[in-house]
Amino acid sequence: INLTLNKGNTMIDGVVGLYNNSFSNAIIKGEDAYKFNGNEENISIAQSGTTLSINAKPEIAGVDTMFLNLNKMIAGTTYNFNISTTNMPGNITGNIIDRYLNTNSVLKMNDSNKIMFTVDTFTSSKAANRFMIILNNKSTLPVTNLTLKGKAINQHTSLNWSVETEKEVSNYTVEISKDGIHYSPVYTTPAFNINNSHYSYSSEEKETGNKYYRIKMTDNKGSFLYSNTIEIFTGKEGAISVYPNPAINNITVSSPSTTGMISISDMSGKIYLTQQIKSTSTSLHINKLKQGMYTITIQTEEGKKTTSVLVEK
Repeated sequence: INLTLNKGNTMIDGVVGLYNNSFSNAIIKGEDAYKFNGNEENISIAQSGTTLSINAKPEIAGVDTMFLNLNKMIAGTTYNFNISTTNMPGNITGNIIDRYLNTNSVLKMNDSNKIMFTVDTFTSSKAANRFMIILNNKSTLPVTNLTLKGKAINQHTSLNWSVETEKEVSNYTVEISKDGIHYSPVYTTPAFNINNSHYSYSSEEKETGNKYYRIKMTDNKGSFLYSNTIEIFTGKEGAISVYPNPAINNITVSSPSTTGMISISDMSGKIYLTQQIKSTSTSLHINKLKQGMYTITIQTEEGKKTTSVLVEK
């Protein structure tokens, strides 16, 4: 994937993403190239606390996110991305997400895409992390309807997931992250390989703060896919979880409070939905929301907590 940042017809800067199983997920000299920022507008790929101009990774087996990093953007200027992909397998799909405008644009694979955007005076308009590209391997693996749910109980995390059908699956691995980007495995269980299977996991140690969880499914051939990602907050102030995430038509918000209000807003602060909390589990219909990233705010007597959800269509 080749991406250039342009102002009018003039190319300012660019980055490259490479995918081949000869590459590693780690940043390695000779595969990846560090970014050296100049004095003008520029773009890089953010990974593992650094910025890159070339990012080499293994082939996309599940979902891969390219976090773009903008620098020195000038207010009042219209820019455009020229994004071209070559030699992408037919089962790979791509989207570019604009966190500021709350848009999710489909990318044409093995083709050229032109994405225009304007930087205004709002801080979030020229935020470094305004854009990200999500590439998804839609190949068929031997499971259907893998759904992860979870909640916090007394500072411990409890997860459960179910699979409608599974065949020739090797195992399921629970992965945890503090930032939603870098994940580590914490638990692996063999697959039952029967229909309507149910699995669970509970953390042994007490946890505090926000954590992100997902399930990695690996088949007998070594191919793998990821489940939906859920965010769970544990600590003295209570716990919040939202699932599924990403979501399409409905979400369930779990919290320790039985009174209060829940609101959903876009990244600019515009509120699209509010609903009263009547129990520790609240269902919200989001089928009328457009694709994009939204903020969920929970206001109770104990205070205000926020999290985010990605809506897909």
